[in-house]
Amino acid sequence: MPPCTLCGEKLEVVEGVVPGELDLNLALHRIQACPAIDMSIQKAFLYSDAKLAALSGGFGASKSVTGCVWSVLLANRIPRSEHLVGRLNRPALETTTRSTFLSLAPRVWVEDWVETKGKLIWKNGSVTWFKHLDIADADVKGHIRSMNLTSFLVDQSEETQKGTFLTLIGRLRRQTDPLAHFGRLLLNPNGQDWNWDMFFNPKRKESWKKNIGLTVATTDNAKNLPPDYIQNMLDNYPADWSERFIRGSFAEFGDQIYKDFSVDMHVWEEADWSPPLDWPVIVGIDIGGVDPWAIGFWAVMPQTGILFKFDEIYQAGILVADIAAEYHRIMEGRTLDGLAYDYENQQAALELGEFEIGGTPAIKEVKPGIFKMQSYLHPSEKVPHFFKSMGKTDPVYPGPRMYFSSKCVNSIREYQSYKWAKNRQDEFTEEPDHACSHSPDSDRYAVHTFRPEPARLLLPKNYESKELTPHSRLYWHRAAIHKQDEEKQKQSPFVRSPFRTRNRMLSLPRR
Repeated sequence: MPPCTLCGEKLEVVEGVVPGELDLNLALHRIQACPAIDMSIQKAFLYSDAKLAALSGGFGASKSVTGCVWSVLLANRIPRSEHLVGRLNRPALETTTRSTFLSLAPRVWVEDWVETKGKLIWKNGSVTWFKHLDIADADVKGHIRSMNLTSFLVDQSEETQKGTFLTLIGRLRRQTDPLAHFGRLLLNPNGQDWNWDMFFNPKRKESWKKNIGLTVATTDNAKNLPPDYIQNMLDNYPADWSERFIRGSFAEFGDQIYKDFSVDMHVWEEADWSPPLDWPVIVGIDIGGVDPWAIGFWAVMPQTGILFKFDEIYQAGILVADIAAEYHRIMEGRTLDGLAYDYENQQAALELGEFEIGGTPAIKEVKPGIFKMQSYLHPSEKVPHFFKSMGKTDPVYPGPRMYFSSKCVNSIREYQSYKWAKNRQDEFTEEPDHACSHSPDSDRYAVHTFRPEPARLLLPKNYESKELTPHSRLYWHRAAIHKQDEEKQKQSPFVRSPFRTRNRMLSLPRR
């Protein structure tokens, strides 16, 4: 077993672990005993005997790793127990939380892994289920309500509703060990929401004071992170975002969502410059009806990945045929690199397809998408201002990675007025207000879905070809998703029965 890269100590914690960038031996060593890093808060969460506990903190604070270690150890401490690991969104669950969990689970403890069901069967008879928690879906809600759980672990619980949490508490009723029923939440601070009220509010009601809330800052975990990780966030986040997502503060945001946006910093005069025709374009569509259609056209600067919104469509009560005509006029001579649309309106998407406008359903996670947009809007001392540096010998700093043409008048207006919503008590709901959200939504769909990187632009998808009919595009889009699922199955760290020997298991200490 290779030594810890921070302290050099040999790792001999759990037998049967396959070494890698992330494994149970290394995770336990770092949390419990590594003298080079202080993870006492994560350790306190890992070994807490509270029935309900929450670990809050900044990005990269080892919350997910600590929570997954807790769930792995608990499943193997209690034979024939049943556990749920969940997150609101299925893609995020599969690519982040579940991936972390499977990396940590020792193969010799595993009897079987059923990819299609998200079901991990342990050799001691325990089962861990991986479920998305969008219980607005009646089928999902009914399934969760039928479960008999020993424990649940919710990652990014700030994304979920309080009702989901209460539903999961009602599922803690499995009888294999009647005294061992636990719920754990992992979250980024989200202002004074229900997570704060139930776990961190010093004035919370008496019955909630049994709930344990612990907070860890990103800076506390700096040695586990790439050298420039924290500085990169400091360079790109405004002050209140740094307080929340680096220092772990529960402070409320102000009204305006994109505080960094300004005409002087982000807007260029249309008559002075236009992106070259050979730059690839990404497009986001917020499909309208009573509300206006909002379509944003973003040219991507090669090598740098800097984005330039050179045009927009913004109109309510317009026919799809008219939308399509305007779209093709704007895109004439340009190459589409990716188009993302609001998948909740499939009919409008199919109608667009009839006019040779094809794309992919957008990644619609609101807050992660806003984070991505904010990182592009934030002026960085490491990025020269594209327009202020023109014609000058020395570059002018700071500069953003996102600009708007002066012709995009509706986008400019909405970015200046895009705010967090408030309820009737004048309290922030931590969700964007619907007013002035149309252009920001369409832009978020494009940027968050495709995430253009400086050195690598996305290749066109085969289902986006103009040569295909709308139904053919839909067929090939589903085929692409099926292929991705097959690749995940091949890459799964578990196969049916490669191991038949039992090894000792590390138990959580009873108190």
